Amino acid sequence: MTVSAKTLKYTARSRPGETLNFSVEDQTLPPPSSKQALVRFLAAAISPSDYRVMMASSEPSKGVGVREVSQRFAKAQAVTPVDPLAGALNSLPSLPAVGGLEGVAVVESAGPGSSLKVGDWVIPAPGVGSWTTHAVVDEALLTPVPSNIPCEYAAVLGIAPATAYRLLADFASLKAGDTVVLNGANTLTGQALIQLAASRGIKTVAVLLQTPSFSDISSHLKAIGATVVIADHAVKLFQMKELMSELAPPMLALDGMGGESARALSRSVLFGFPPPQSGEGRAHGSRAHCAEAAARHQGRV
Repeated sequence: MTVSAKTLKYTARSRPGETLNFSVEDQTLPPPSSKQALVRFLAAAISPSDYRVMMASSEPSKGVGVREVSQRFAKAQAVTPVDPLAGALNSLPSLPAVGGLEGVAVVESAGPGSSLKVGDWVIPAPGVGSWTTHAVVDEALLTPVPSNIPCEYAAVLGIAPATAYRLLADFASLKAGDTVVLNGANTLTGQALIQLAASRGIKTVAVLLQTPSFSDISSHLKAIGATVVIADHAVKLFQMKELMSELAPPMLALDGMGGESARALSRSVLFGFPPPQSGEGRAHGSRAHCAEAAARHQGRV
């Protein structure tokens, strides 16, 4: 049995500020072969990462990754800035391409060699293309997920929450009572990280840009588990000492913004809060870790 799918494709890559070129196409899909599945999409995300793919001028570059560095009295781990697409895609999709890095679909039929069953919920690997009604996909590019959660939540499990998990797991051996500081805390990755940390008893210091909605966002982040929420300009002020008085010195700083915000986070890990003035303060030796730009992989941030 063949199935007709309606897909949203981008036909060319554009520069920032230029009009994006899309076409809606009807496509007849063949039955799935041995280790394939025919899936029907229940929800598909639209995120900044999708726009980065459509406006990319070159293939993703993975950079040099983590390296050991010494900073005055402390040793640290630094992550060099990488292409935000590198964590999601090995290469750019060939044009014309179906848009959408994330989504969730239900299996409607499976090939004879597939372990998937009709009714299973799956999320596609980035690059499959989720802006479509149906697709025939290799089983290796599909990850089963629970079907008892809202489909809009399942649709964004593949990048931001997975990134949050790796950020907590890969750079420091964290235990209950430890402290992590992060900027861009209201992003999907930041919110997932706060909730994962709270579930493990890890304290989080969430740094936000000062905007008119700061109070509302702050209340939301505290409701999902943030220990302290502060505006980015206040990280360098001595009021941080009072806010941090009952917390252990940060074991890990996660930066998704760069610039002065990243430098302030780095100092917070090396010296604790507030940053030392006139040469005062001590680094925390081998306990200090800095994952600079580690959260930038999805633009997603």
